[in-house]
Amino acid sequence: MSHPPIIVDSGVPEGSDDYTTVVLFHGYTWSSKACHRMLPLAKASNARLILANRRDYVGAERADLFAAAAVADSEPDAARTKILTWMHDRAREVYDLLVDIIGKNKTPLAHPEANTGGIVVAGWSFGTTLMTAFLANMASFLVGDVDLRKYLRRVVFLDPPDFALGFPQLSPMPEPDALPQGKDQLSDLPLFFSGYFKHGDVDNPDTYEIRTPLADPGPTWLKLTQEDIASFVDAVPGDLRGGMDNTLMTAGMASGAFAALREAAVRLPEEVVRGSGTEAGSSGWDAVEARHVWGDHSMAAMVFAMHSLQVDLEMERNAGVRLRNVTFTRVEGANHIMPWDLPERTLDAILRA
Repeated sequence: MSHPPIIVDSGVPEGSDDYTTVVLFHGYTWSSKACHRMLPLAKASNARLILANRRDYVGAERADLFAAAAVADSEPDAARTKILTWMHDRAREVYDLLVDIIGKNKTPLAHPEANTGGIVVAGWSFGTTLMTAFLANMASFLVGDVDLRKYLRRVVFLDPPDFALGFPQLSPMPEPDALPQGKDQLSDLPLFFSGYFKHGDVDNPDTYEIRTPLADPGPTWLKLTQEDIASFVDAVPGDLRGGMDNTLMTAGMASGAFAALREAAVRLPEEVVRGSGTEAGSSGWDAVEARHVWGDHSMAAMVFAMHSLQVDLEMERNAGVRLRNVTFTRVEGANHIMPWDLPERTLDAILRA
């Protein structure tokens, strides 16, 4: 099992001994190169930014098509077990990548109280499923020569859709012929996903705009050149005929696997009583923060994900469930393609205290 490949690395800020390493994974069919506008901004933020690709994308191992077919043909309970096992292995790859980065560099230790040093790992959009899998499984991985607990500060959910966190969808993703632009899926779906949407009260999903993006500002997709698109769009994982991301998305929603990963990511083990007192059950992993970053002009599914997670956490707290520290950061005026349109503010949302 190899770890995810590093596609681009901004490098270490010169002269800094307390910089933060940010490892960023991408979303659905857009590889991490779509985040390359953030790279020149990293050093000014006292950060090293590493862009990594998920399984089945350029530079990474291609997924086993037979395994994808087996998941697709499974009953929900069987599919859930297969997906959770598969995601456990992907989480282990993230763990190994972070350990490798630390082992090959003099990575500063984490100082959460100063908001410096250590590692922040983030997953954009559908890549958030990898982040929930990582949080859900990281405590089960054996600590070797590098104790990741001394470095890992934060795991970021960067503008995920509702279904990636296992919540019921506010509104099904539109079919191409239901979009205002027409019926050409290859051109019209990106126009929709990259649009800017004016919502009402973010605490009231009934006021969200679910269909029509603003005319001004226009969709990010219209700003891209053919060279831009060719550099980061990878259609293979999202192929409706059995691409791994398409299979994972469909089966993960239907089987409840994404909901199980979210619950395991934010719930903490019960405290145990030792002879000398009470201590947490996961030996230091509990201190890792989860941060949900969302754009208030993103698609309704992304705003609804934020709202649903806040409501769910409040219900859990009221029920006495022990929870991870989950914070929320709003990026005003941002659409879903914030790493491209607003790279500086996106990086700030990931890094700020």
